[in-house]
Amino acid sequence: IGILFWKLANDVVSVVQAKRFYPLFAYMSSFAPVVAGIYVVKFASKAPDFQTSLRRLTIAIAFSAFMVCFLHNAINEFVAKRQPVDVRNNEKSKLDEKKKSKKPKMSMMES
Repeated sequence: IGILFWKLANDVVSVVQAKRFYPLFAYMSSFAPVVAGIYVVKFASKAPDFQTSLRRLTIAIAFSAFMVCFLHNAINEFVAKRQPVDVRNNEKSKLDEKKKSKKPKMSMMES
């Protein structure tokens, strides 16, 4: 999920805005364990038996996974509508990028 999130963040946020938004994303990522802990204390641990507690946790995880998929798809659709792709210019820009500069490949020790 972490890799999916940062891939989406890179697609949505421009390089200019990254300095402004990435600290906010990192701050909000620490909010999820707090919400999960509150859920476990208030709902899952108050179940009459272990089976009911496990069922509540499973439903919460499944719901969270569904919401992650739904929000990821909705954000990708929004970004796709906002940034139309021109196929003709895309091929030219790829050729121009290759001609502009080739970065030397660095080894792990050099980077």
